Amino acid sequence: MLNIFSRFSRQATAEQTKEQIHTTATTETAQSLSGSLKNRFDADKVQSELDLQREVSQQFAPVAVQTVAWTADKLGNIQNYERVQIAKANYWSML
Repeated sequence: MLNIFSRFSRQATAEQTKEQIHTTATTETAQSLSGSLKNRFDADKVQSELDLQREVSQQFAPVAVQTVAWTADKLGNIQNYERVQIAKANYWSML
């Protein structure tokens, strides 16, 4: 009698071990029993989404540029205003 030790049981016979590892999978059924993912990639759907994103980006770009320019102009005016206020305060403090 052949005794096999495994981490699952302290001692098992060859027949018991064979029963534990027996599978009904064959080369014909292995693919369906493997649990592998099915390919659901839809190239047309991906291309459609990329086209939409490109179109939206192209439409948004001019608006973004105008907004950045407007913001920079306003921030520049604020900085100029602050400089003028500091200069006025310095002038009045010298009098």
